[in-house]
Amino acid sequence: MAILTSAQMIESERGRKTTSPDGTIRVEFDVQTGRMSHEIYSPRVVSVADGEVLVDLWGTQWDASAQFEQAGTVRLSLRHYDGEKPGFAVTIDARARTFSFADAPGEAHPLTRFNRLVGQKHAAQERYPQSRPGAPPTGKLKLLLYALLLVGIVFVLLRVLGVKLFG
Repeated sequence: MAILTSAQMIESERGRKTTSPDGTIRVEFDVQTGRMSHEIYSPRVVSVADGEVLVDLWGTQWDASAQFEQAGTVRLSLRHYDGEKPGFAVTIDARARTFSFADAPGEAHPLTRFNRLVGQKHAAQERYPQSRPGAPPTGKLKLLLYALLLVGIVFVLLRVLGVKLFG
């Protein structure tokens, strides 16, 4: 079981492609720029032996990283760039021309249904709750945070200027 380390994957993704240790699968990344200069790595999975494109998400908002865990397979961790729903993983078996979702590993689907089933899984997922850590504040909380920030900035400026506020 050969797994590329994160450093190797980053190096490979910067080169826009990576090949499995057994030489059977190549994952090519179409790098796009999203909001706030985020890079989106949309994958294309290719069978090295015959050059057949097994999965093609180029030009989409799907971002992915790849791990080669077993010979002839690649695990893609997929996230849709809308960022409103959690990502999920799929394992692609290049020899059998099938894939399975990580949460249902025994259920193999033909690669011809990949884009449709991945899109359906994404659509069926619930959005992140607004209370999740790191979720942007909304409504009155946002207003309160901005007010506190403004008060803090004014306080610092007055201190820098040497103005005594309290006695």
